[in-house]
Amino acid sequence: MGYGLRSDVPALVNRDRQFDIVPDHYRAFSLEPGPNSSMDLNVYLPPQNARFGTFLELIQQLNTFANQETVLVVNHGMSDQNDDPLGLILPLTSGSAWNPEEYSLGVLAGFVGKTPSDADYADKEKNSSMETAQHQKIPMPAGTLKPLDIALRALRAKKLLKRLELRACNLGGNPTVMKLLAQVLGLDRSLLLRSTCSI
Repeated sequence: MGYGLRSDVPALVNRDRQFDIVPDHYRAFSLEPGPNSSMDLNVYLPPQNARFGTFLELIQQLNTFANQETVLVVNHGMSDQNDDPLGLILPLTSGSAWNPEEYSLGVLAGFVGKTPSDADYADKEKNSSMETAQHQKIPMPAGTLKPLDIALRALRAKKLLKRLELRACNLGGNPTVMKLLAQVLGLDRSLLLRSTCSI
């Protein structure tokens, strides 16, 4: 009869200073809306070192807490000039200008079920570039894809994570990105809640 109360849901929070208020919020208000749009998630805060600053670190933290089955993630969503959601504001890896959005998630989704060689990763990186708002082309840094793919493969192999609760602005309004995110994380699309910021 419905989802029911899910206890012990870890909240993984971006470590950027502007998110420092989020742990205080969850210490004071540990109940969070879940699948039934009622307060059915009882959230707790893992140790400080569970905060993340890159997509790779987020994947590694999801791997650590996958046995909880449901994990809540707090991060900024990325939108275009019309406020249409594009992805997450989160470097793929340390020092990268690339974020998890439709193109980069699509590249990672293309590796699902495969075991790429170093040459495959390098070729994909070499042939990938993004354009900034200033119309500059930025290539994907060498060495970006392999660690991400290895971490994602490890997470998918566990088959433990069942639900990801995202608090990432209006990201849920982009079904393509949500589908790609579910695919690379190894989630059944129906179990990945489309969500907006609630804090």
